[in-house]
Amino acid sequence: TTGLLLSEKTFRILSYSALHDEVREVRNEAAEAFATCAVSVNSDTPYYKAVLVALVDLARNGTLQPISVASVFRRLSERPHNRILMVELPELLSLVASIAMCDSSTMTSRQDATRSLQYLSEEETNKQKMTKTDVLEALVKNSLLIREEYRIIRDSATCAIVNLASLPSNRKCMVPHVLKTLVKYASTVDAENPTKSDVKKTILTLVPEL
Repeated sequence: TTGLLLSEKTFRILSYSALHDEVREVRNEAAEAFATCAVSVNSDTPYYKAVLVALVDLARNGTLQPISVASVFRRLSERPHNRILMVELPELLSLVASIAMCDSSTMTSRQDATRSLQYLSEEETNKQKMTKTDVLEALVKNSLLIREEYRIIRDSATCAIVNLASLPSNRKCMVPHVLKTLVKYASTVDAENPTKSDVKKTILTLVPEL
């Protein structure tokens, strides 16, 4: 469901309470309320960027749990018009990558984080900016997951790698990070997996960059 779109003033009040209230329970409740309502903002909302920055601050502060912030970013990034500004915030991109990388993150958090990276990588404007080392490391780590319960995470990460490698200028810097990973993916997943064909094509574009 979509959260209630609040006024900018209300978002500011919630953010301030989540960061500064003396009572932990109040901070936690304010942070969760902020996250619930944040899913309703869009790139055409005047305070969209401020909400994104506040979400990052709440997560870095520890007030907002990774499972909550990852869910918000996944739901925001599902909408194409929201994606460009999200990637223009390096701290947001690094936060999503760190959630995807962290072994202590819940399965749901890692799924949401890798799906966010996949959605963000679909925008042509975002592709060059997403070749940051921490993003590539997160994608590679999750692309190498073998167990079936990690399938969504593995396939989302691999799709993101394929998307980023579709930009020719990205390939040189990506080869050292992703080529072996893609080869392993192609050799281990079932032939019926729809991503396998795209991975094999991507490998052929990367090999000349060695």
